[in-house]
Amino acid sequence: MDHNLEKLFALVEDREPSPDFLARVNLAVDRAERRHLFIRAAGFITMALVSIGALIPSWYELQSEIAQSGFVKFVSLLTSDFNLVTTYWKEFSMSIIQSAPIFGITAVLASTLLLLISLRFVARDLSELPLHRPRLNVAVNRN
Repeated sequence: MDHNLEKLFALVEDREPSPDFLARVNLAVDRAERRHLFIRAAGFITMALVSIGALIPSWYELQSEIAQSGFVKFVSLLTSDFNLVTTYWKEFSMSIIQSAPIFGITAVLASTLLLLISLRFVARDLSELPLHRPRLNVAVNRN
């Protein structure tokens, strides 16, 4: 069995890689990493734009819910007649909870959170890019 393997390895030529092989591999890895970071950054930029697009209508929805529910009137009661609020605090707290614009607040907070997270990831991906690319004198054969 060992004799057959020796014959097999005797047929294989011992070839050295070309002198610029390591430089070409490093250049290919660098290009692939840069491409991957640009694609990730483009995806997160798109997500940031979508969240900005969702933030505008959700803000208007929050404003209309606040105007329709009378939430501002209940909150202004805190500053105008605090004794009344402390006397009827259970009823007042239930009124605040019932008139709170929950959907609008949730939509604004969710789109704001999505915007901040996507901007964080865009900044992280773009900061990992090197400021300059080293010039490698590599002759790439494209056969």
